[in-house]
Amino acid sequence: MYGFLFFNPFILSGKSLVLMVAVLLFSNANAINRDSLDHVFFNAQDPNERLHAGLIISQMLMRTNMDSAVVLLEAASALANDKDIVRKADYFNTKGVYYWYMGDLEKAIEQYKVTMSLDNNASGLLSKRSQAANNIGTLYAEFWEHDSARKYLDIALQIDTDLGNKRGMYKSMYDLGRLHLRLDQYELALRYLLEVADFQVEAKDTFRLVHTLGLLGNAYVRLDSTEKALEVRLRIVELASHGNLPRQLANAFNNLASMYAGRADDWEKAISYARQGLLIAEENQYHYVMLALNVNIGIALMTGGAPQEAMAYFLRANDLVPMVRNQSAISRLYLYLGQAYIQLNEYRSARNYLNKSLEIVKGIGSLNVQSDVYFNLATLDSLEGNYLSSMAAFRRGYSLRDSLWSKEHRSRISELQIIYDTERKLFQIEELEKSKRIDRMRFYLGILILLIIIMIHVGAMVFYNKKRKMDKQQLMLYEKEVEKTQLLLAANKQELTGKALSLVKSEQIIQKLRDEVQQMILKAERQSSGDFKPLLKLLKTSERDQQLWKDFENRFNELNDGFITKLVEKCPGLSPAEIRLCAMLRLNLSTKEISEITSRSTRTIETTRSNIRKKLGLSTSDNLINYLLQF
Repeated sequence: MYGFLFFNPFILSGKSLVLMVAVLLFSNANAINRDSLDHVFFNAQDPNERLHAGLIISQMLMRTNMDSAVVLLEAASALANDKDIVRKADYFNTKGVYYWYMGDLEKAIEQYKVTMSLDNNASGLLSKRSQAANNIGTLYAEFWEHDSARKYLDIALQIDTDLGNKRGMYKSMYDLGRLHLRLDQYELALRYLLEVADFQVEAKDTFRLVHTLGLLGNAYVRLDSTEKALEVRLRIVELASHGNLPRQLANAFNNLASMYAGRADDWEKAISYARQGLLIAEENQYHYVMLALNVNIGIALMTGGAPQEAMAYFLRANDLVPMVRNQSAISRLYLYLGQAYIQLNEYRSARNYLNKSLEIVKGIGSLNVQSDVYFNLATLDSLEGNYLSSMAAFRRGYSLRDSLWSKEHRSRISELQIIYDTERKLFQIEELEKSKRIDRMRFYLGILILLIIIMIHVGAMVFYNKKRKMDKQQLMLYEKEVEKTQLLLAANKQELTGKALSLVKSEQIIQKLRDEVQQMILKAERQSSGDFKPLLKLLKTSERDQQLWKDFENRFNELNDGFITKLVEKCPGLSPAEIRLCAMLRLNLSTKEISEITSRSTRTIETTRSNIRKKLGLSTSDNLINYLLQF
């Protein structure tokens, strides 16, 4: 195998050496499919086959060696444009997994949706689409976008059902069960989860079965089926013990403890279960489970009338908060700390923890805990003599409890509707399967509808082609009109610019002559200076200049809808020079172009522009040219 390093050009670059290291890490860490993937990666003649093998290896490495996985994923980027649609789908699915691991769930969904958009009947693509749909549904559930989550999970379930892929089917059913559990639709959750559990028992998949039974136990608890919940959770203890699953075993003891912690007759049983779980959790440093178990012991002790002892366990749980990310568990801890401090008459500490709990639950939207916090705040206010505050807190708590009841009621109605729709569809399918007549009618009806659609489509195409030709002709006419208008505007601009340039040049020549005659008068003798006076007087007259500028303004007004007239009416304080500058700006001439035409410095022009802005009352954020174009 390693002789491949010396002659294959794929391994010659530094990047390829990194790829080789990544694959060797995989070879040493994974036994499943290792030999076959290694063989393809090192010996495949098609470079894309080699990249695809590296891509599959990348998926397997992401849990344990993300750096090596990223190297292989980046190397496989060419597969994004691969002609093989299955390899292409694998690439985008793997990128989705990568973004999921990196915590960028929105980008992960984008990658999976690329796979969903691949429209091809290639063998193997449907299974890739099923994987993508299942992952999209799972991620949407994380965003609490439940309708979208259910839509994509249903798509995945349908694809796998059509393919006969049982493992994929039951994966989607598990996710649907978990989704309905979050929506308080417990009967629907049970329907899915019981089927999944039966499959996992048959497949002897203990690890996944334990997780499914955990959800089933939660569903039974919410449906007040205590005996069923106890049976399921004891089964989890049995499976987790024999299967060497310490985390699941600790969680099972925690769930058993939570069932008994609030019961006046069974609180000691809760402590027994919790301490068994605590030994396992502490040994393996399962911080979240440790926190939950300490809280359950504290609740049981409070139920048994020992708030001081309960406080010790609550404070142990509080020490674990920095190592736990589950905000719901932390909010419940703070709630029980508040309750314990109330019983110990330490009202200041009680209020502090109740407020901390309230802050968290408002952020995560937990109505149940939020209402409990308000009830405890009401009790605290009453004990401190703040009866108005107490009444307000009680009202807020009852309002939230009503909202929670309404939410559960809506969930129940939605659940019943889904059950009804599902059963109705099943009934319709059974009826259709029994009746060949209906099948034939559906067939003929489908043919008829198809013919109607074809006729409508043909008619629509004829109408569309005719309309497109008419639109094309109108567009051509419109483009010609636009072209004429643009040419006319360009000609007008050129004409006005030429006039302005001629006027400025004329003024410059006259000024130059005036200056030269003045110099000659100064140099000439006093008695002969009178000969120059008529010439100097002629040069001083500005009537011709004024008339030329008047002609320019009149022509500019004609071509620009009375711009100068409106401008003077709007701001009569503008000087002639400022009006002319406004006209040139209206022509979209730049400062540099105006400078060249008027032989003034750009600084002088900018100063004039600033004066115009002040006279027009414009702020620094207003655009002068846009303002002038509005006249």
